[in-house]
Amino acid sequence: MIPFQNISLPVYLLSVLFIFSFASCEERLKSFDEPGLPNHSIKIDDGIQLRAEISWDHLSQSLETEIWAENTSSDTTRIETGPCAFQILAYDSSGSDRELIWHSEMPQDWVCMDELLRFTLLPKEEKQLTGFSYISGNKWKYEIPEGEWEFEVRAKTGQDELIWIPANSVTVR
Repeated sequence: MIPFQNISLPVYLLSVLFIFSFASCEERLKSFDEPGLPNHSIKIDDGIQLRAEISWDHLSQSLETEIWAENTSSDTTRIETGPCAFQILAYDSSGSDRELIWHSEMPQDWVCMDELLRFTLLPKEEKQLTGFSYISGNKWKYEIPEGEWEFEVRAKTGQDELIWIPANSVTVR
C-alpha cells in the first residue's frame, strides 16, 4: 500500500503549478502597454477641425486610416507636423466606462523619419492629409482583435497636450 503522504505531495505540487500557470496566463492577457505619446507634434491654426475615417480591408486584413482637415474660418490656415504625428486607438464601446483594447504601436524595429509636413487650407476648404506613417497597415506590435470597436485618433501639441480626433466604429474580422 502507498502511503498517503507520497501521493498527496505530488498532487499538491501539480495543483500549485497549475494555479500559478493559469494566473500568469491571465496576467499576460491583461498586460497591455499603454500607448506613449506620438513621436511628432502637430501645430494647427485656429479654425481647423480634424476628423478621421477608419476602415478594415478584409482582403489584406489591414486597417486603413484617412485624416481629414476642414478650415471652418474665413482665413487661410496652416498645419505643420511630422509623419509620425497620429496614433490610432480602439475601444470596446463609446460610453464613459470604455476600455482601450488596441492601439497602433509599431513593432520594435520601426523607424520614424523626421520630416516636416505642411498643409495650407483655404477658407472653407476640406482636404485629406497625406504623408503619415504607421496609421494604416497590418504589421503592428499588437494584433487587432476581432470585434466591433470604436476608434479614435490622437495627436499631441508641441507642449505634449493631447488632441483627440473623432473617428468611427469598425468591425474587424
